[in-house]
Amino acid sequence: MGAFEILTFFYNNAITPAIVVAGVAWLFKTIVIDSLGKESIALRGQIERDSALGIEKVRSIFLIEVEQLRHSYNQELEEKKVRFARLQDKRLEPILRMYNVLSELSASVEHIQTLYRYETDDSDDMGSEVKGIEDLLLSAKTEFTKTQIFLPKAIANSVENFMQPIRDADLAYYMERADGGDSRKALIKYINCLRGDERKVMSEIADQVRNLLGVEEIEIDV
Repeated sequence: MGAFEILTFFYNNAITPAIVVAGVAWLFKTIVIDSLGKESIALRGQIERDSALGIEKVRSIFLIEVEQLRHSYNQELEEKKVRFARLQDKRLEPILRMYNVLSELSASVEHIQTLYRYETDDSDDMGSEVKGIEDLLLSAKTEFTKTQIFLPKAIANSVENFMQPIRDADLAYYMERADGGDSRKALIKYINCLRGDERKVMSEIADQVRNLLGVEEIEIDV
């Protein structure tokens, strides 16, 4: 029943004014509540649609930013790979030169220790061995100075630890000779300064250099 029919019903049936007023008030309240209900539903629907659109917009922006970050990371990673490859090319030759000189130095130190154990009478001949080691030590120090910038700290420390006793032995030998000591006594001081584990230390350096140059990985790939 519409509002007009309700009012007509009131009039035709001689309803009192108070009742008419109450009826009109009730009708107005019903119309307002119904209108507000419809507006509320419409508003809630609009809010839900706006929320969904907002979430989708945020999601789209997030995905774009993630893709940009992924692209930037991949680009930076490729640039680092290129720089590392170039660095490997630059470091390969000096590292190998240093390693070769260290190998010769290690072999000479081992040789003089063997001579001392079994041929200790000819101290003058041993003096020439000391001089040969001195020359190799100088070459090793020169190559190490050139190569040190390309070496990880662990390898640089190992090389330093390898050369230090030989430097000490060389210094002790010539100080004894300078003080008027005979070659035999100088040689004893020389041998005593050596650690005796030069081969072991050199083997450790070799392993570190192999890892640095990726030799193990190359062998696995092959």
